[in-house]
Amino acid sequence: MTKRQTLDYNTDELALHLKQSTGQGVDALFSTPSPPRAGTVEEQPRQASQDESVQESTRARTHVREQVSSYVSIEQQLRERILIKKHLSSFTFRFQPEELEALDRITDEINQNGKHKTSKNDVMRLALNWLLRDHQEKRENSMLVKVLTRT
Repeated sequence: MTKRQTLDYNTDELALHLKQSTGQGVDALFSTPSPPRAGTVEEQPRQASQDESVQESTRARTHVREQVSSYVSIEQQLRERILIKKHLSSFTFRFQPEELEALDRITDEINQNGKHKTSKNDVMRLALNWLLRDHQEKRENSMLVKVLTRT
């Protein structure tokens, strides 16, 4: 069994980023948080408001931990799927030349920056597995349905 890796993150900053990212979909997970605005001053709430704020903060931290845990497990599950190289079936799909060139660039970039060699096949399998998982979890709200059923 694989030992879980400890995550080093600021839960308050992550909770704030998640609140600000509502409605941004997957882009919210991969974008960098914007720096705090200079000169912003918050007023001190009353004691009752402070208690509510503490409770809300606790709920937000718990929710963020669950979200991060879920996201990490999805990442790990996708990684494990890609590492399974046995019993792969061959099939042909058609791509635009620009799509194949972009795939070449991405694969080259990953191979230059990474410790492990990645193939175009690995990238495509990762993309397919992510789309399938997204559709399984979100059904009608999945990226696949949103893009392909848009009129």
